[in-house]
Amino acid sequence: MGKIYTTKTMRNHVFDIETKALPDKVEEFTKPFSKDDVLVGNLKDPEKIAAKQETAEAGYWAKAHDKAALNPHTSEIVTIGIHLDNNGETFMLEGSEAHILGSFWGIYKQHTQHNWCYWTGSNDKSAFDIRHIVIRSWVNQVPVPEGLVSARGYLSNGFVDLAQVFLFGAPFPSYCSLDLAGRQLGVIGTTNDCATVQSKLDIEATTGVTGMTFAEFWDGDDKAREQAVAYLRNDLALTRGIADIIL
Repeated sequence: MGKIYTTKTMRNHVFDIETKALPDKVEEFTKPFSKDDVLVGNLKDPEKIAAKQETAEAGYWAKAHDKAALNPHTSEIVTIGIHLDNNGETFMLEGSEAHILGSFWGIYKQHTQHNWCYWTGSNDKSAFDIRHIVIRSWVNQVPVPEGLVSARGYLSNGFVDLAQVFLFGAPFPSYCSLDLAGRQLGVIGTTNDCATVQSKLDIEATTGVTGMTFAEFWDGDDKAREQAVAYLRNDLALTRGIADIIL
């Protein structure tokens, strides 16, 4: 029996966002701390109870600030990276958040015929990247394409969370980082028309750029900005490599 050749017809664009925390928004958009939620056990001494509550409150707000960049109400988008499938063009959108969002939707509307893919890292349907883009667009009063989010809260099928595809059938919730998925699929070390894919762990070890520190590098001097751009390009290359395998 001769070989069977198949032609891949699905085309995919990939994108990734980077955010930074807005510290002054944390208290405004975080549930107030309640001392009544602190378990004091058998403590009777009012001073010891107050000390435990104070420690708990400090930890509560520290955690809220640590996670601020993950909440669209306590963070802003500093850039969006895009890699288009049809011609391999890569965009690193910059400027004010409103300008970045307007540019994203402008590019999106020119390329709606293919999937727009991103990686959340879990199968909990959080839709981190695109939800962030939509929420921040509403906050900045940047028009969102009609029908992208239905009146019942359903996202257009044109957006694909690759993590949910990769984690299909896994217990809910399950998690897998972009880097781990890239290693499991053999994407690390390969080259696609976005870049040669490196391990995110190697980039962190050599430059210090991570998702948490990205904004500092992006807003830094020329060398720091170059390192941030390289980090984001690598994320796009990782996402591209995964999309090309699993879709």
